[in-house]
Formats: sequence, structure tokens, C-alpha cells
Amino acid sequence: DVDPFEQLWETTAVCEQSNGKHVAVLTDINGRTASNQVPKFENQLPRISADKTKNARGSEVLRQCDALGLCILNGTELETASPGRATSWQPGGESTIDLAIVSEGLIPLVKSFHV
Repeated sequence: DVDPFEQLWETTAVCEQSNGKHVAVLTDINGRTASNQVPKFENQLPRISADKTKNARGSEVLRQCDALGLCILNGTELETASPGRATSWQPGGESTIDLAIVSEGLIPLVKSFHV
């Protein structure tokens, strides 16, 4: 069996390596990234998040996004309705685990979005 998380990044890498192909990933990835952004995009699209926790899967999301040149859109100025709000509500609390992630070439085409 292939781990779905691993398969996501492998597929994304193939798309990113294809000339002229851009990637948009909208996913319930269960990766908590707090307000961290991929270093390449920290100044261009800084993030804020109601979820202040970063977990191991969130660290892996950030690492993979960095390696593939992908930007997390949640909590940036492009998220129009309540930027950085939680996307999951459970008895133990709320978190931001549903992420919108795009390749650099798509950023200028995103006018706004809402999770």
C-alpha cells in the first residue's frame, strides 16, 4: 500500500516538473502549520492562523511545499472571508487542517478564495 500523503507529494512533484504545468492542492491534510509559511513566500504572502499549533505532519507539509516551490494560501491576504480561521471543529478544540496550496505560477491568478 502507498501512503496517501506520500502519493500526494510524488504526484505533485511530477506535475511541477512538467513544463508549463501548475498545481493547486485543496486538501484535508491534517497538517497543522500554525502561522508558518514556506520561506520563499514569507514576505510576499505572510500567513496568520487562529491555530497556533504546528504538528509533525504540518512540518512535513511545510518541508514538501518548500522543496516543490508551493505556497500555502490559508491565512494570507488572498483568503477573503476571515483569513486564518479554523477549518475543523472537534470536541477537543479547533484547528486549521484543510489547506489550499498552489504553485508559484498560480499565485497571480488567485484573486481570492474561501475555505
